[in-house]
Amino acid sequence: MKKFVKSFLIFILICCFIPTCAYAADKTYNLVELGMSIDIPSDHIVFTRNMNEDDPNLDAYGLTKDGFLSLMTERSIYLNAWDVDVNYEIIVTMVDSPLEDFSQQSDTTLTTLAASLEPEYKNAGINLTDYEIYQHSQTKFIKLHISQLNNGSTVYGVQYHTVCDGKAINITMQSYAGKVSSANETILRDIVDS
Repeated sequence: MKKFVKSFLIFILICCFIPTCAYAADKTYNLVELGMSIDIPSDHIVFTRNMNEDDPNLDAYGLTKDGFLSLMTERSIYLNAWDVDVNYEIIVTMVDSPLEDFSQQSDTTLTTLAASLEPEYKNAGINLTDYEIYQHSQTKFIKLHISQLNNGSTVYGVQYHTVCDGKAINITMQSYAGKVSSANETILRDIVDS
């Protein structure tokens, strides 16, 4: 009986520890202007428009709050994150849209819309290689696989594009270390699902 009680207590401790570890793995960022919150792995460097002037990561990456905030505003960026080694970057952008909400659109309509994006991306120097519809619990996304040249090398990306409440929102991962790996796609999907 004593052995059973000891084993049971160890099991309870392990069960209590697992959710704590899983919860500690992400940090939630409220993006009020977008009407959403998003979870980013806690080991990532993250900046939002309300970053602190004395954020040590600004200095570590040779940035200033005013300069980086200006860039974020110019490019409609509301959150910018990267892994410690800067192998990839996660960017959340938003602009106003004439459409109201992707969740009200059929998959056929969204597939047609995705196909119509190819010339627009091409004009911006971005190669759209593939797309699919991704059903989220709160909305639908068009998931795009993209690439573009940047300083003589190819940057690959995966972008989740949606429209909610008249806001076109993109959650994009850009890989600076080759094609986006399946592990990194999982990280991005988990971020989108949050």
